Amino acid sequence: MKKRSISLLLLLSLLAALTSCAQQGTPRADWLPETADSVDVTCSYAAETMEWTLTGREVETLRGWLADLELNPAHFDEGETPGDTEGDTAWSFSVNGGDVTFFYLESGYLCHEDMWYAVSGPDFPWQALELEEMRNPVLPPEETVPEGVRMEVLDLQDGILTVRLKNAGGAVYEYGVYYTLLWETDGHWSERTPEEEYGVEDILYTLAGGEQREHTFDLTPYGALEGGRYRLLLGELTADFVLSADGALDRVTLTVLGVADGKAEVLLSNPGPEDADYGWSCVIEQQDVSGRWVELPLTGDVVGVCGNKDLLHAGETIELSLDVSQYGEISPGHYRLRMDMDHRAAEFTIA
Repeated sequence: MKKRSISLLLLLSLLAALTSCAQQGTPRADWLPETADSVDVTCSYAAETMEWTLTGREVETLRGWLADLELNPAHFDEGETPGDTEGDTAWSFSVNGGDVTFFYLESGYLCHEDMWYAVSGPDFPWQALELEEMRNPVLPPEETVPEGVRMEVLDLQDGILTVRLKNAGGAVYEYGVYYTLLWETDGHWSERTPEEEYGVEDILYTLAGGEQREHTFDLTPYGALEGGRYRLLLGELTADFVLSADGALDRVTLTVLGVADGKAEVLLSNPGPEDADYGWSCVIEQQDVSGRWVELPLTGDVVGVCGNKDLLHAGETIELSLDVSQYGEISPGHYRLRMDMDHRAAEFTIA
């Protein structure tokens, strides 16, 4: 979990460590040993510091980036190293509790064991100035929405999306109807670019406690929508929905009942009115430091799952036991199970 702080002392100590780098080298494989399963990170920029710990897929991302870098030894006079330059964004990586430490500057330099390198190759996996937006680019602070106010998707017909706003609280909620469509790509939400311009009424609505109201939104300006996960953003409110491969609204709900002993017990419910199909293939994901959902590292053999789909009748609810033994023992934390054949997903927590 990342911790943000305005820490001048930490920033100065990081810059001091960078300034001390001189002229000794170490084989790159030793910088991030295969036995390392976590890396403590400190990012300093604009007199602000951010701290967090890389685990799982994030460690592999860092290891892959290091392996693909082209390193060219760089020599500097005392007091003129890149670490002496103010204003650069500095990253400190501490492996195995500080047994190995190296530094990276976004200006294109890396320092390890008093040796400076000019680096080229793949882009650095994280960008300090974008981290806050990457954490949650589409969700506003929850406190801006009065407690009890929710929005849900009811229907999608001929490109017209119908939603219902409910106010189960006591405070009056004011809102407009300017909307944005987002879709999930590669584990994070991105704004969907409309193919043509569209307009909305410039009206301020009020929703008192105990009231509800339906609205319709025209999604046809976004063109043909393929199967996937989508989110309607209406001011501070969001409503997620899933489209099947044919672009129809998927009304099936997925609930994770529990995950233990290599099995995920889930509940699929189809309120109708149409039958729906479902597959048995699933992945378990966790959010990385940027807020992106990434699959957990595989620790065992991947069990083959039949690619066929079964039918879930309208009005039917079933319980499935899905094999997730390929992830080994899953530690406590917050996760998401995604049925990758039909885009359904549900978050869950292991205490």
